[in-house]
Amino acid sequence: MKQSLNGYELNIAVGRSGCNVENKAPIQKLRNLERDRIHSSFPGQPCTPKHLQVIVKFFPVKRGHKLIITWPKTPGIHHYMEGPSRYLGHLIGHEGEGSLFYVLMKLGWATSLSVGELDWTVEFSFFKVVIELTDVGHGNAKHIIGLLFKYITLLQQSGVCKWIFDEVSAICEMTFHYQDKIPTIDYVVKYSSNMQLYPSKDWLVGSSLPSTFSPEVIQSALNELTPNNVRIFWESTSFDGHTELTEPWYGTAFSVEKIIGSTIQEWMKRTPKEDLHFPCPNVFIPTDVSIKNMKEKVNIPLLLRKSQYSRLCYKHDTTFSTPKAYVKLDFYCPFASNSPEATVLTDISTRLLMDYLNEYTYDAQVVGLYYAISHTDNGFQVTLTGYSHKLEILLETVIAKITTFEIKVDRFYVIKELVIKEYENYKFQHPYQQAMYHCSLLVKDGSWPWINELEGLSVLEPGHLSRFYPQILSRIFIECYALYNNQGIESNEAEFMIQHVEDVLFMGIKPLSQALFLSQHLTNRVDNLKKVVTCCYTKEGLKDFQLFS
Repeated sequence: MKQSLNGYELNIAVGRSGCNVENKAPIQKLRNLERDRIHSSFPGQPCTPKHLQVIVKFFPVKRGHKLIITWPKTPGIHHYMEGPSRYLGHLIGHEGEGSLFYVLMKLGWATSLSVGELDWTVEFSFFKVVIELTDVGHGNAKHIIGLLFKYITLLQQSGVCKWIFDEVSAICEMTFHYQDKIPTIDYVVKYSSNMQLYPSKDWLVGSSLPSTFSPEVIQSALNELTPNNVRIFWESTSFDGHTELTEPWYGTAFSVEKIIGSTIQEWMKRTPKEDLHFPCPNVFIPTDVSIKNMKEKVNIPLLLRKSQYSRLCYKHDTTFSTPKAYVKLDFYCPFASNSPEATVLTDISTRLLMDYLNEYTYDAQVVGLYYAISHTDNGFQVTLTGYSHKLEILLETVIAKITTFEIKVDRFYVIKELVIKEYENYKFQHPYQQAMYHCSLLVKDGSWPWINELEGLSVLEPGHLSRFYPQILSRIFIECYALYNNQGIESNEAEFMIQHVEDVLFMGIKPLSQALFLSQHLTNRVDNLKKVVTCCYTKEGLKDFQLFS
């Protein structure tokens, strides 16, 4: 690979074994310039003892509740080959059975959890756990903090597992070698920054490939996550009127309370008796990443198969040369959006399906095999992308969940609460976002104002969804597009895939679905505004601003 550095051309052979640099011009001058530069330095941690063991409560603009638990720690950049933060993030942020998030979701206390080392420099860094809470979870925030420390204590006492590190290392290896291209400017910024942080042999890989197993380094990072070293930020609109301080820049109301380690120990003792344990080995890690080169390139998708139930377009990827696939199935359902209530119920059903699948499919997402079930204007859509070796297994799992969908009452109310908050926070969106929304509402047929959908949502109960969901699947047509590039994955495999979907939905003694009537095949209709006509639509917003479209 060729790169240019300050006008000096270098030939760099990339690999973990190092970069072989052939100087085409004297590089000593560059080294002298680098040595003479003045680097800013911020030694030591920015948090003094008075900044630790605190709970900061603050009042946000948008409705919702969130916990942000942080620890100042030794920067992971000093041990990038050992990857301690990746190991910790993999376990604490796991979402499979026995994980912290699995327990919180089962209790109905959280809707999302993210973990990682953030705000880092060469001198200091912070390890953060961010948990989005439900209303019930907000009332049990201290139990949630107790469960987090209970899980961390489990990791500290169980020791560092080599098989988990090997799994993380294998995932990082695949992610790095088969990553998508990024914009050139981002590429330059990223790797020029790496040149300030890493030795020359690791300029391109940076900290992307942890490969040195060091239990001592990982255990040391684990031991920094203690109650005596923690800072807790608790965000909630329920704190309105219950704070004493105001920060000077944005006027955010907040309060600060000191806590001691024994207090968190007490919270740990009072947590619910839940089975927290290590994740199981990941069965979705692909082993076949070979690529098939086509002699004859086809530039457009081919219509491989058409029936009264579906249509399949297929294309062999001849552009990106990665062992990945992309499959999209559009389910056209006439009953899915014929009223504001139907729109909301379809949206909730797709969210519940994603929620139910999370426990099983999280391992697939970890290795770069992604799926999504989302609400569309004409029904819903299933999208799968990632390494094609295990993609068909994931698709079969998703379709099985769609056809055996059952309402879990507790999760229904959690998702309903989440959707209500999203609607209520709509008025806090940026003006341009609201302008685009109102524009689409005016010109697109079959759109419903969000206020009507919110009104319908407020009275919905699980029984409404259990009666409505069979209607969504009662008559459907499936548009499928498949893009593959993997040895052994041919166009006939894509045909078998769509045939499997048809068999599950349309065949059998009591099929779940029937084909659409010809008159039910849907098209998106949008008003064509002529250029000579000037249209002005004014909508009053918050703080006296006007929206125009």
